[in-house]
Amino acid sequence: MREFRDIFMEEFGILPILESGTLLGWYRECGIIPHTKDIDFIARKSDLPKDFMQKFAKFGNFTIARRLGTIEEPLIISFYANKKVGIDLWILYEPKTGPGPYIAIAAQQKLKNKPVTPSIYKFQYMSSIIASFPLEFCSADLFGAIFWVPCNSLDVLRQEYGDFWYKDHLSKDYVWYKDAKNIIEIQKIQENPKDYFYNV
Repeated sequence: MREFRDIFMEEFGILPILESGTLLGWYRECGIIPHTKDIDFIARKSDLPKDFMQKFAKFGNFTIARRLGTIEEPLIISFYANKKVGIDLWILYEPKTGPGPYIAIAAQQKLKNKPVTPSIYKFQYMSSIIASFPLEFCSADLFGAIFWVPCNSLDVLRQEYGDFWYKDHLSKDYVWYKDAKNIIEIQKIQENPKDYFYNV
């Protein structure tokens, strides 16, 4: 995590912000949730260079495993650190109008082992009620290293996990497109799915 953070800061000038289960682990357990499957960060879309994936590929300890979506919207990039630790980078979109900032993902689910039409899902990162503009992020300690989190982390966690965010649920039983409290399916993908999905 430290090396990933350092590359973002030193090479791209981007602050990687703890997100989703990683943010929950920091807030609830002062660490990483033991049964989690990966590490989650977000980065602002406005901070991300268009050739980010090509530039990041030169850093040997990290392998780009997949890309879901496009740089414009939606986008999540998955990495492997040293070929074993999964890291997901979500892109934060901050529209000037509408219900508030969000992250989104293009995903192709399966129904009885048969793929269905891909959809775009949107996570409301902060509702307009709890968001301040520009968004405010604060430094946080995780295992003796400095990372960044939303200054109103509890509001963000309640929005995604509900009022019982403090209760532990096994990661294997958590289905993101069903269980997240802040997710909506916004459209089916009519274009060629290969434009949205990239696997190494």
